[in-house]
Amino acid sequence: MATILPPVLSTQANAQHRNVFLWSTHDAHICMSWRVDEFNEITITTMYRWFDAVKKDSSYERFYGAELESIYPVDVKRDDAPLSYIVRQKGPRLLRNSKAVLMAGHYGLYEPGREIPSVLRLLLDMEASFAMYGVELGQSDPPLAAFTTLSSTLSHAALLRDQQCMLTGIPPAASDPLQVTWIVPPQMCYLLAEDRHERNQLDRGIAEEEKKYQICQLAMVLENCLTMTKDVAVLFKQNKVGIDVDDNYKIICFDMRDGDTMCLKTHFKPPFAQSGLIEKLLRAHFVRCLTTNTCDGDVRDDFPEEATKDFLDRVEFYEIADELDLNELQMKVFRKEWDTGLGKVIQQWVRERGEFEEKDGVIWNDIRTGEDERLTGSKLYA
Repeated sequence: MATILPPVLSTQANAQHRNVFLWSTHDAHICMSWRVDEFNEITITTMYRWFDAVKKDSSYERFYGAELESIYPVDVKRDDAPLSYIVRQKGPRLLRNSKAVLMAGHYGLYEPGREIPSVLRLLLDMEASFAMYGVELGQSDPPLAAFTTLSSTLSHAALLRDQQCMLTGIPPAASDPLQVTWIVPPQMCYLLAEDRHERNQLDRGIAEEEKKYQICQLAMVLENCLTMTKDVAVLFKQNKVGIDVDDNYKIICFDMRDGDTMCLKTHFKPPFAQSGLIEKLLRAHFVRCLTTNTCDGDVRDDFPEEATKDFLDRVEFYEIADELDLNELQMKVFRKEWDTGLGKVIQQWVRERGEFEEKDGVIWNDIRTGEDERLTGSKLYA
């Protein structure tokens, strides 16, 4: 059986060691990806819920509605063209209510309730973390940044209430004092609105001088405060750690566990017996974790859209340089093109494919027949 070359991943996907890939089957690209392991076990129904949450938060649902796509396990193999893939179903549809543990691997999004590739191009919106927005606010609106800084009164009240890091259970220590952080930055309280129209109104209001302080004050409350160790607070504000309210308050770490995150508890216990507000706050924070850490994953996401096509339309393949009869100046320009980040990625792709063909003799997409092909443009199979 021939070896299958894996897809080439983005810088962030590699850094996070992602091993679950959810493919858009309209044009064979990774629309979501993340890591599962013994610390981050999730179920199939959770995968569907995460996808639905990110889709709802993006412009996709606004334009195309709230259809419930079907997800199937798939095979993914490299196609002839650089940085392109062939996706084919390899098993039955995964049920939305399945409590089975999700295994690492490749999964494809198909038409709701149908075994055909999606007719829509699904591009989910990757968002910046809360920490990044905080930096931007400090640069663009210093007075509002100062206004939304946690007050000593609220910090003291949260420390008295929590008495420990709420994500690890670690008590305060002289060598590592606890600190209090916002769950959702007040200037982003519009994320609590479930209705998109209301969210847009609040977002626009924060941009208006006479309204922004009043709107931000809505989130400057004790329920929006959590006590953590300094290192965990940094990860929480970077949206690298979140709390999945709808999975029994499970604590999810999107990076590989290390010294700062090995001590995280499995589940979070809310500091209030009943509080609808803290649920909304934690859910908004977690959705931002998803949009910051799971959207995309393909190496093509490291470059502008259409960059691969534009590059290949403009530049001849590196291997035929000797056949082009270029003068010294032209060869210098030619080599400079291939020495770019994208050029190096494509060189590696072509080199690996050549080594693969030489080793295995024939590869999967070279022996396919015309009868198998469902969508010739995107090389997808039902």
